[in-house]
Formats: sequence, structure tokens, C-alpha cells
Amino acid sequence: MTRYARRTDDNLTEIVKAYRRLGCVVHVTNREWDATVQFGGITDLIEVKNPLKPPSARKLTKAEAKLHDKMMIRIVTGLDNVAEHVSALRRKSMILIREMR
Repeated sequence: MTRYARRTDDNLTEIVKAYRRLGCVVHVTNREWDATVQFGGITDLIEVKNPLKPPSARKLTKAEAKLHDKMMIRIVTGLDNVAEHVSALRRKSMILIREMR
């Protein structure tokens, strides 16, 4: 099987830095998703897409689409998505903490 180098979106570095500034642990992958994000015991997979590119360039690859059909992966296009996602992670984390008591 031939493997090809995965391209990364131009805004990946900016997105990762934003997650980290908001207290998340981020691991950038070279897989069918761009990064794994963790906050407060909750781990999510994210796919970064650049909103400045045309829709055809933002389309999921076949491998990404196959994985997205099986798992919940959040698509992040900008800093507003990061803030919304971290807010959701905080809420989930608080629920998890309450349930563990």
C-alpha cells in the first residue's frame, strides 16, 4: 500500500495554540484526524479545515469520511469554533466530576 504525506491546513498551528491557551492538552496526529484534544478528562478528536479555502478544498478525504462515519470528530474551522468546543468540554468535565463524587 502506498502512503502519501498528509497535508495540514494552514490554520492548524493557530488552532492548536488557541486550544492550549484555553488549558487543553493537544496532540497533533498524522492520521485521519488532525489532533486529539483533552480537557478535564474528556478527549475529543478534531479535524481542522481552513475556511479561506474553497468548499472543494475543505471536503473530507475518503479516509477521513470513513472514520467520521464511525466516530464523532469535531470539525474546527476557526478560533470561534475552538472557544465553543472548549466551553462544551468544560461543561462535560463538570458533569463527569459530579458523577464521580
